[in-house]
Amino acid sequence: MQEFDIQAVIDYFNGRAATWDAGMVRNEEVIGEILDRGGIRPGIDALDVACGTGVLFPDYQSRGVRTLTAIDVAPEMARRAQEKAPWADVICGNVET
Repeated sequence: MQEFDIQAVIDYFNGRAATWDAGMVRNEEVIGEILDRGGIRPGIDALDVACGTGVLFPDYQSRGVRTLTAIDVAPEMARRAQEKAPWADVICGNVET
């Protein structure tokens, strides 16, 4: 398995957090398929790994998830995600640890 520099990943995403949402292009069909395959439906407890700025949070909410736990390694991404969804539990950390 190839090693990578986690700090470089954090720095990359922290540096792009402010403009991340503005540069995002949504494909509703693809997003719907991802959420369907992930079993995102009313009443479940969802986990969003590498949640970024929380761009999918409204989708989880519209599908009626009971709770949402989200994690991202980049503090600035996690901060922005938490601002979008005070109802979610957003964790800044490395999911592998």
